[in-house]
Amino acid sequence: MTGSEIRSFFRALFQSRLTEQLTMDLLNSRLDAERMRTEYQGIIADLRADKAQLTARLAAHEYKIGIVDPSKKLPAPTFGVDFHKMPPMKTKWQIEVEKNDEKNSRELAEEEAAKNKAATAA
Repeated sequence: MTGSEIRSFFRALFQSRLTEQLTMDLLNSRLDAERMRTEYQGIIADLRADKAQLTARLAAHEYKIGIVDPSKKLPAPTFGVDFHKMPPMKTKWQIEVEKNDEKNSRELAEEEAAKNKAATAA
């Protein structure tokens, strides 16, 4: 048997069942694709409706609070105090260190005074 005879034998043997099977597979694939496309379009339609509803709510709220033009820049708030010129705040640790330094300097001054008194008395 030659190659063409083998091919024709297999075509005659499987052609009808294979063609029918492939046709059914193609039909099922098309139906699945159509179902998925319809589902996808439904989801997109729902999302667009939700977006429109939320946009309408946002516009209503903005209108209620008075924001009409979102491109306008709001003025900077004025507090009456220039925070850039305020002295730096001290932490609890810095306050304790300063108290300790003052105490140590007083003790040293007292010791010096006691030494000077002792030196002058002697």
